Amino acid sequence: MMNSASSINWPPALQLGDVVAVAAPASPVAPEPFRAGVRWLQEWGFRVYQRLNLVTFHGPTVAHLGELTPAARTSLRVALTANEPLNLHFTGLTVLCPGQAQGPLLGGNLTTLCHLIGTPFAPQLAGHVLFLEDHHEARYRIDRLLHHLRLSGLLQEVAAVVLGSFTRCGPVEPLLEIFGAALAPLRIPVLAGLPVGHQPDNHTLPIGAWAVVNTQTGSLRIEG
Repeated sequence: MMNSASSINWPPALQLGDVVAVAAPASPVAPEPFRAGVRWLQEWGFRVYQRLNLVTFHGPTVAHLGELTPAARTSLRVALTANEPLNLHFTGLTVLCPGQAQGPLLGGNLTTLCHLIGTPFAPQLAGHVLFLEDHHEARYRIDRLLHHLRLSGLLQEVAAVVLGSFTRCGPVEPLLEIFGAALAPLRIPVLAGLPVGHQPDNHTLPIGAWAVVNTQTGSLRIEG
C-alpha cells in the first residue's frame, strides 16, 4: 500500500498532562485502542503504518532521551505535540547517486530490515523513500546486507534511499563507497548524512509522511 500526501492518517498531538501508555506486544494486537505510536520495534511500526494507514514515529527510545542534542529533543517534541502539519527540511546531505524522487517515508535499521526478508513482516517498499541506519556493524557486513537487500528484490521499485548514521561501523568515506557501489544499479537518487540513528543527534521521523528527495540541493523535505 502506498499513500498520497493527503491520504495518510496522522495521530492527534499530545497535550501537556496527557497520559501515555507503553505497549510491548508479544502477540496479535487489536487495532482499535491505538491512536499513536513512537516506533522502536521496527517490524511493529511497519505493520501499524501499512495495515492501519497510520503515521508512526521513528525516534529515540526513552532510555536515551537524556543523551539527545537540543535539536534532537526539539525534533521529538515537535513531532509528538505539533498541532500544525509537520514540515521538516534536511539540507547539506551528501549526494551518492543523482536524481529527484518523492513518496511516503519508510525505513529504519538496515540489519533488522534484512532479517524481515522472506517473512510476513517484510514491508512493501515500492514507491517509498527508504531511509536506513545501523550501529556497530563491520563494513563487510554492511556490504553483504546491502547486496542481500537489493538481490532480494525488495528495493526493486524504491523511489529513493536516504542514509542516516552508521555509528561504530568504521570510517565514513569507505562506507559511502560501499553504499554507492551497492545502490548505483538501482538508478535512483541516494543521499547520505541524515541525522537519524544510534547517536545523540537522532531526529524523529514520521513513518508514512510524504518525503521529497532532491539531489540538486542535497535535501530531504518531509511534509505532514
